Amino acid sequence: MRILLIIAITALFLSCKKSTATNQPIVNPDSFTVTVSNGYGSGKYKIADTVHIFSNAYNDTQLFDKWTGNTFALTASDEWHT
Repeated sequence: MRILLIIAITALFLSCKKSTATNQPIVNPDSFTVTVSNGYGSGKYKIADTVHIFSNAYNDTQLFDKWTGNTFALTASDEWHT
């Protein structure tokens, strides 16, 4: 019975693996950068800030169509000001 217990404990230790992950803390950024091409509103903003972005006004013969790129946070990607 004693030998069986020693074998079980040895098997337990051999089956355990050391984690390769480091104990580094997860860093959450407190701000983000917005880049607007052909418009206004680029800059660095804090999380939960309201950011207004505007498209450039070109001339009377051109119409704004939509914002493109990473637009998941926009209220309305088809508005010239959002």
